[in-house]
Amino acid sequence: MGSSLSTKLVRCLCTFTLAAGHATAESARALQGPDEQRAQLPEWRLAESPLFRVGHDGAELLHRVGGAVVLGNGSVVVSDSGNRRLLVLDATGRVSATLGRQGDGPGEFQSIGAISAIGDTVVAFDGSLHRGTVWVPGGEPEVYLIPRLAGRAAFSYGAVSAHEWILAAREPPPQGANQLFETRSAVALLRARSRETVGLERRWFAYSYSFSETTSTMSGTTTYRIPVLGTAHLGTAAGRWFFVPMDRPVIELHDAGGGGPPVEIALPLDQHPPLGPRLSEYGDSVVSSVDRQYRARLRTVYDAVQRAASGKTAAPVQRVVAMGDDIWVDPYQTEPGTGGNTVWFVASARDEALRATIALDSNKTLLGGNSRIAVLLRRTELEEESVEVYAVLRGAEENGQTGRVRPR
Repeated sequence: MGSSLSTKLVRCLCTFTLAAGHATAESARALQGPDEQRAQLPEWRLAESPLFRVGHDGAELLHRVGGAVVLGNGSVVVSDSGNRRLLVLDATGRVSATLGRQGDGPGEFQSIGAISAIGDTVVAFDGSLHRGTVWVPGGEPEVYLIPRLAGRAAFSYGAVSAHEWILAAREPPPQGANQLFETRSAVALLRARSRETVGLERRWFAYSYSFSETTSTMSGTTTYRIPVLGTAHLGTAAGRWFFVPMDRPVIELHDAGGGGPPVEIALPLDQHPPLGPRLSEYGDSVVSSVDRQYRARLRTVYDAVQRAASGKTAAPVQRVVAMGDDIWVDPYQTEPGTGGNTVWFVASARDEALRATIALDSNKTLLGGNSRIAVLLRRTELEEESVEVYAVLRGAEENGQTGRVRPR
């Protein structure tokens, strides 16, 4: 009895000590500024040379590549959306299979939106046909229609399992002229086989601007989506769905079944990034890039947007990419890396924590991958596209300059 009591006291003391230590560490982090927090994260990088490259300088001609995922067996699946197909690439870059073609039959596409990997199963979504297709290894494609949400066409942002998908439908902004609107979206979980939808929440999703004009050729109200104003981000990773809101620098991790508060991963960014300077720079660049006859019209638009956006704050994050169990975040505010790179954050949806920072070439587009493989899109001035697959080097796991890391 005495021995048992002593053991319990020791366990309680250890638990209290660990909790106090954790609280102290959290308090210390809370007192640090964003720059100090970023500096403490490990730095990952990509290998200097790609494991392989597929595209215009090889046998495959790619068109409007939209995304990529890595399967459990290490194969890379690339969404060649302009050609209405998915390319399955083995570890050498050879095309081992082609999924889909243009059409509206089973396993065919009119457009390709988000794609997800669940083990070796591929789930791809078609926004034009409003359906998702599931490819199970060795099986025929399974096709499921996506129902409407809140009376609006819904689009999938990823799969939490092969037959459970996260949907969102944008709700129309109020009508009016010369106003900046906060567009909301209804978010839901779809159980594809039964077509049952479970409402998760409604959320402020994006800014849109309505401009009323009357000219010899145009009249009425035009709605503009101006990228620099920002948007929220929705996706899936590690069997959960995540949301990066417009107004706070956090990643919210939600269980697919809903219920209970989300787990939040704080991003080391300033709480309220200024909208004015960024909007001015964007507007100036757009106005200077068009023909003279359009400049006065666009200047009027952007001047009105600046007045409407007075007092607003922009979204802290401009791009988010699901990378297997990880989430890679491209913030507006981190300082650019050397050599034309942009510094991203890497967060783990499974461990519920920031993992690292990584510098990516600003002239290439991150398509997808996982914690060991990053798939990037390179586009030439002639709009020729190629996909480059790199090993992700993580400190002690680096193995020479070529980064011979086995995909998994």
